[in-house]
Parts: sequence; C-alpha cells; structure tokens
Amino acid sequence: MNEKRDESSTNVATGSVEWFKDLRSRVPLILIGYRGNWCPFCKDYLKNFSTFMHLLSEQGFEVYGLTSQSNVIAEITKGAWKVGFMLYCCYENALPIYLKESGICDVALTTRKDSTYSTGTMLQPFVLVTIPSRILYSWASEPKNSNIDGAIGRPEPAEIVKYVIEERRKDKGPTTFKRLKTRSAVNAVCTIS
Repeated sequence: MNEKRDESSTNVATGSVEWFKDLRSRVPLILIGYRGNWCPFCKDYLKNFSTFMHLLSEQGFEVYGLTSQSNVIAEITKGAWKVGFMLYCCYENALPIYLKESGICDVALTTRKDSTYSTGTMLQPFVLVTIPSRILYSWASEPKNSNIDGAIGRPEPAEIVKYVIEERRKDKGPTTFKRLKTRSAVNAVCTIS
C-alpha cells in the first residue's frame, strides 16, 4: 500500500499508512480529512481547527490535514488558507482505505473527475483523534444529497477539542511523548522506501 511521493514539494510529505502507524504509536494525533482546495466548507473547517492549535499542542497533539489532491496543491492550500498545521497528500488513498478497512474510521471516498485527483476519487471529510493506547474520537462524513455530498454536518471543532482534551487529561498512560520538531523530521518519517 505504498503511495507516490511528490518530490517537487519539500515541505509537505505523503500521508501514508506507515507514517500513520508510526505516529499513532508514539504521539497523540489528530487527522482531519478534507475534500480539496476548491471546497469553502473545508477551508472554514480547517481554519477553525487551527484556532485551537495552542490548546492541542499543550496536550501533546500533532494535527495534520489529509486530502486526495497532490502534495503541491496541499502545500499551496496550506499557505492560501493560512492553516496552522501541515496538510498531507493521500494521493492514492491508501491511508483512507486502510482506516476504513481496519475499522479505525469509516472514511468515505467518492468519484471526482478532476485532473487534481489522480485516481478519480476524492477523500470526504473525517476527523480521527488517537493517543498511543486508544482512539479518542472518530467521525466520518456520509456523503448524500441532504448534506451537499458531505460538505455540511461536520462536528464543531470546539466540541471535538473540548472532548479530546478532557479525555486526554483522564488518560493514565504515558504523559510524555516523542514529538517531531522539524519538517525534515516529518519528511523522514513519511518517506517510504
């Protein structure tokens, strides 16, 4: 289940299954799936989540956005939207497929005939919060006409953050986690050989 790495982008690494497994085993982790750079609902959602970065960082969480679009587009989107965390490409959708098939999060992929989606499928919105010992929160959009094919009906970031911080404080597991400090360290973790 390896995924292509877009070598033209040095700041955004591929979000792969191996990358996820490694981070999940070591740090409190939040993954936020978004549809793409054209989606105004996704933009608002990611920007809203960004406002809580200081609280999440205090609790040791690392936060990442995931899309089916390329690394180059994800990097441009991060800057244009002024998102406070890294956006990663799941270009061949191996990670969303893994999350669904393993029962971790019921992530949806839908058809999108657009040159920015190489597989012709688009990742739908989801939020997954894990700590090394367990899943704290999992939500995934169920695209249908009544929610504009998954665009609306997302849980409020403030409520998610409040819940996971309360759960994190209750956790009796390890209180220190090895954190990745630099982009090069993130890129090294995400490189697939």
